Formats: sequence, structure tokens, C-alpha cells
Amino acid sequence: EDLFWLVYAPAKAEICVLEIQNTSEETITLSGFDFSVKVVSGYGEIMDVSDIVDINEPLDPEAFWDLFPVLDLPFPDQKIQQNKILRQFFDFGFINTQEFGFDAADETDKIMNVPVRSGMLGKTEEKDNPYIIAEDIKFNPYMKRHSTYSSRYYPRRMHDYLERYFIPAVILTDDPKYLNRMEELLSFLQYSQWQEDGSNAFVKEVYPDEYALHPDWFGGFDYLFDWEWKDGYGYLWNLHESDHHVSSSIAGIFVMAYQMTGNDEYLKTAYDFVYNQFSRYGFHKGVYQGQTYYWTEYNPTGLFLDNPINDATDNIQTLTASALAKVGYFTEDPQLKAKFLELAKGMLWYMVREYDYDGFFYYDGAENPINPRRSVSHDSVCLRYAFTALAYLYKAGADIDLLLKRFDEIDKDFSQKSATLTPMGDVRIYKLYEGEPVEGKTVEFTSFIMIKNGELEDLMFSDIIPPGFKSKDYINLRFSKLNPPNGNNPNYTIGEDLVLCMKKNQLAKGVRIPFKLERGDVIRVSYEVTCTKTIEGLKPNSGVPRVTGKKMDDKWIKEVSVTTKVKAQMFNMPFNADMTMTSENFLSMAAKTNFPFEDEINVVIVDQQQPRCIPYRESAITDGTWHMLKPLVVKVNRKCM
Repeated sequence: EDLFWLVYAPAKAEICVLEIQNTSEETITLSGFDFSVKVVSGYGEIMDVSDIVDINEPLDPEAFWDLFPVLDLPFPDQKIQQNKILRQFFDFGFINTQEFGFDAADETDKIMNVPVRSGMLGKTEEKDNPYIIAEDIKFNPYMKRHSTYSSRYYPRRMHDYLERYFIPAVILTDDPKYLNRMEELLSFLQYSQWQEDGSNAFVKEVYPDEYALHPDWFGGFDYLFDWEWKDGYGYLWNLHESDHHVSSSIAGIFVMAYQMTGNDEYLKTAYDFVYNQFSRYGFHKGVYQGQTYYWTEYNPTGLFLDNPINDATDNIQTLTASALAKVGYFTEDPQLKAKFLELAKGMLWYMVREYDYDGFFYYDGAENPINPRRSVSHDSVCLRYAFTALAYLYKAGADIDLLLKRFDEIDKDFSQKSATLTPMGDVRIYKLYEGEPVEGKTVEFTSFIMIKNGELEDLMFSDIIPPGFKSKDYINLRFSKLNPPNGNNPNYTIGEDLVLCMKKNQLAKGVRIPFKLERGDVIRVSYEVTCTKTIEGLKPNSGVPRVTGKKMDDKWIKEVSVTTKVKAQMFNMPFNADMTMTSENFLSMAAKTNFPFEDEINVVIVDQQQPRCIPYRESAITDGTWHMLKPLVVKVNRKCM
């Protein structure tokens, strides 16, 4: 009979003493002791992994990258938008639903007009001024407090302003004021980057009393720490020290900026970080289901430095994998390029392993002794950055068909579990307008709908004509099912196409979507109205579209969750917004906001002549929620009869 014990070995453990007491009257013979490394899920289940290798000491970058094989890249320059799995994940571009949307430019104007102050560095935050611009620091960075550990003004997380405000605003408007400020904030990040000789211009000039050379921080960014912090895993973060997971987001933004502007210095900034900093966080690999996986630590490693060494964290793997894949794609050295991409791919296999065993992306990884707490935090980050890494791996030519399939399965499952993602886990809707909102002018409203859940039935579309517009007694509603790009056509084309003519009040009651739909399908719905009163200035469109549907399993018709955190104006193009987006090029937003390659960002919809209208009559009954100020999918909560 086999006996099995599972223990976590303390750091630097050299011997194990096992004491066994026989309380029975029988003689027991023990033999064949074997000590081996095992990996355990958050539920205490032994994972089926093999070939585990752990190096728990920091390495020189050259020695670190020599540990990785060269990833084969047999399919270079694949089109991301021609891959169904990637296309349906990135849908309309704004995948982080609480950060990006049509209101990006308006929100950016607000952040550009926060108070400009001098002499505030290190002072306690003023209650009425949570964000300020420091006019006495180079490149005028934003300053704020830390939500938990520091109440002082400090130039923290400049990449957040770039990601949430300035990059989307540049993409949506082409306004040079956003581009100029974007480049200024990027310059500040470069100003605060640690250099090969260990210097940091920001720290030297602004914090001379705290300045010291740190060659081991080469490539990292001083983006957060104006206090010393011992984290939950036991590592003490020094003043001005760089990590490698949030800094991976910074590196990814520099790659994005490089693709937008062509500035080679941006790419070098990202490369210096990836090449030099990853080697400080240990080398960990194994094999799961025949696939090599890798993981990186949360903190700088160092068994003999008394640093944590089992601090595996799920979201860290996808954040770093995204930076690796982005930088790897553009790395000119073919050997190093393939090694960056190999590590990125292996980190994603680690995440597949985590999800298979835990059924969720918990905060801690399986190698982490506190994984059994099954903490839910930073979970939705995992999918977003994993798919970004997948897109760049795919574009680079990696064979990731199986990996894509696994993440598609995870996406379908996880989007129904995550509190952040569930509201958008079934249907995505964005609404545009074209024409001048001037009295007497014709304006066309166009809604784009993507089906994220292929199990929905009885889908109906409804919309509200906003104040200041009217239709005739009858309105023509055009439904077009779009064919995605493929090897023969780089653009979207029109597939099934119907124009339904109905009484104008039917639009608000609901119109049955006339197509059979699957996960990933995109529908365009459009109609024309007349402007009855000129709209002055920027104004939200209060006419918000809605989709209803039913999802049925063996016993129930289930109800979807709805969140009040998602603002309707993020999905509705405001009137008089000076945007580059049209109904023709809207589907290029996925590329422009996530993977802006030249051969991806010019995708358009090739339209065709509108068909003749068909009369539509239906006695629709609303469920009382049609007036809700957000696009959503509603499912009736009652037993199937």
C-alpha cells in the first residue's frame, strides 16, 4: 500500500525528519522512500506535471536567456483578424469595459485640466485635488497619493494615464494635443528608467538624498515607491525600486507607442526592460500535458538573499507574457526573438494548467503555499493580457492553434464567472451616428452587436430614438450579418441582409433579430431619423440600444448579471464628437487599440446595395426594463415549461 505525505519545504531546508508512529498491533514494514517535487492545486489536488526545474537565484541576463530553446515560427505574418478566436475576443477593440469607450476624449480633456502646481512633491494629498500636474518636474507628470500606503503626492503609474486616456484619445480623434501629451508622459517614463550604469535621472535630480546606483535595476522604472514596503510574500521593496509585472504594462505601452509613432527609442526602452529585468525573478519550468510551461516570481528571487522563492501569482504570468510577446515580435536578433516568444508561450501554458485545476484564475499560483486560500483578485486582467500575448505570438508565426483553442474554452467559461466580465459575457453593443445633428438634416444611427455566447435564443433588438430626432410613422430597420475577413478578402463584407419596415413604436418595443447566430458573429443594425433641433456642443446620446435573449440549459432559463459600473455613454458615440471613427471603419478599432500593425488597422466594411424592405409586424411585450440606460442582454428567469 502506498503512503503519501505533502509538505511545503521551508526556504533553505536541507534535511527532512519523518516520524511515524505505529498504533496498531500489526507489524508494519516501510520501504522505498522517495522525496520529489509536487505541484498542488488550490483544492489540494496533486497536479500531473513533470520535468520540474527551479533556479531560485538571480541570473545575469545572458545566462538567463541561454536557458530557453528557440521557438519555431513557421507561420510568419498571419492576419490576427482572420483568426476567429482572436477576432471574437478583441471584438470591437474596447475590451477593458470600465476603461475604454467613446467617452475617452472627453475624459482625457478632464484629466488634462486638473490643477497644475509647484512644490507639492512629497506633501500630503489635498482632499479636493486627488490628481495634480507637477509643473516643477520635467515633463510635467501627474501626481497622486497611493490608495493604501502613502498619502503623499508622487508621480505614480504614468502608464495608467496613457492607457486609459491618451492612447485611446489619439486613436479616436487624431487630435495633436493628445499626441503631444502622450509623448510627454512617455518621456517622463524614460526619464525615470534605470540605466545600464545604475543611474536614474529622475531620482538623481528630484531625490538626491535617496539617490544611489542600482545597475541590477537596469531597464526598470521608478513608477510607484516613495515608501518602503514589505509585501504579503515577505519581500521588502526599496525606495524607487522597479518591479517586473506592472513595469511589463509600461513596456507594452512603449511598444504600442512605437507602432503608433515609429519612434525607435520607444522600442529600445521596452527592450531594455524585458532583456535585463526578467532574469532577476527566477527560472521555473515544467511539463503539463506534453507542453512546456514557465512561470516567473512576483518578487526578485534569491534563496540565499532570504527573498521569497515560491511566490507564483497568476496575473503576473500574463502581464509579463504580454510584454515578452510584444517586444519579442519586434526584436531583430532571430535567436533572442524566438526565446522571448518561447517564454511568453510557456507562461500561457502555465495559465492553462492553473485554470484546468482551479477552474478560475485565483490570485496565487499553485507553487505558492497560500494558493489554498483561493483569493479572487486581479482575475479579469489574466484574460486580457493573455490574449494580447496570443495575438503577437500569432502574428510572429508561432504554432499556437492548441493554445488558442484552450484559451477560447477558458474565455467562454471564465467570462460567465468573473464579476468584471459577466456583464459583457453574452453580447457587446456599440452605437454610432453619422450625419450632422442639425435641424432638418438626416442622421443615421448604426449599432454593432457581437454575440459572445452562442447559446442565446430568441434575440431581440430595441432602441430609443433620442430627444431632438424623429422618424416618419414607419421606419426601415436594416439588419446585416457581417462576413469576417479571410484569406480571399481582407475586409468585412455583407452576408445575410434584410430591411424590415415597421411602425416607429415597434423599435422601442423590440424587433426579432432575423438571423441564426453563433458565438463571434457580428451584426450591424442601422436606421435613419431626422434631426428636429440642432444639438450644440458635445452631448451624450441618450438613446441606448438593448438586446434581450434567453439561455436555456436542461432545466432553467437563466438570468444574466448586470453591473451599474459600466456607463452607457462609453458605448454610445456622443453628438458632435470629433472622431475618426465611422460605421465603415469601426471594426478596425480592435487592431488600433490592441495590435496596431499596418496590415491590420485599415480593415473596413465593404457595403452593398440595400435590399428592398419587408413588412414587419409583431405584438411585442416588454418586460419593463427597456428604459435602462445601458446596453445589455436580459434573460428571463423562470422555469422552462
